[in-house]
Amino acid sequence: MNRSQSPQAQYFSLGARHWLPLIVLLLFAFALRLYHLDTQPIWWDEAMSIHLSTSSVMEIVHNRAGNLHPPLYFFLLKSWVKLVGTSSFSVRFLSAWFSTLLIPALYASGRRWLSRRSGWIAAGLAAVSPLYLVYAQEARVYAILPLAYLMLLDMLRRMSRPDDRPGWGLWLLVAGIEALALGLHYMSLFAVSYVFVILLVRLRRSRPQRVRLLVIQGLVILSLLPWFVAVFLHVDALAARLGMSNWRAEP
Repeated sequence: MNRSQSPQAQYFSLGARHWLPLIVLLLFAFALRLYHLDTQPIWWDEAMSIHLSTSSVMEIVHNRAGNLHPPLYFFLLKSWVKLVGTSSFSVRFLSAWFSTLLIPALYASGRRWLSRRSGWIAAGLAAVSPLYLVYAQEARVYAILPLAYLMLLDMLRRMSRPDDRPGWGLWLLVAGIEALALGLHYMSLFAVSYVFVILLVRLRRSRPQRVRLLVIQGLVILSLLPWFVAVFLHVDALAARLGMSNWRAEP
């Protein structure tokens, strides 16, 4: 580094050296996700996504309450298709975009938790992983879920540091991320439960923080209460839906 440079120029030079390779990787991953994005025909679940994205909000609620998926992704897709239309490229682009955002998020998390090298390995694997590419080109929720889980794990790390006393702002952020994850997919309940149990154990010696933890869990439940009521009102349809995937059921 040139010592005659100003501090601002030195900082920019150092930042470019670290961030330029990540930008190149990001563009490469984005290109992979857009390559032949609309080549495969729309399949059954994607057709359902497109149908719901053109339905009213109440129609989405009624449909999903009797199904196995919460409605948040379909609300997002509905807002998206209003801007770009319902072509196969358009509806799949949303998944491709979120899948691309996962790469710098993995790099940042790996770098914070372990090392810069770990961050590069995680980002590189995610960029070219066939599994990530498949779900990045599908008009379903699964490309968004890893981002929600990663945010939950990152908040877990921040909230459980022994030298920190997180305020209400961070706790409310945790509640928002938990509600977001649960609104995307019911399987997020496992991630939310994991975060809750680990925080409960790590904060066992701090009564004020444990109280805040319980308060934000209560807020998450309250925020999802209208959805719980909707599911309860459609419990017969949900039971029939669950019976369709019962391996013990008659054909």
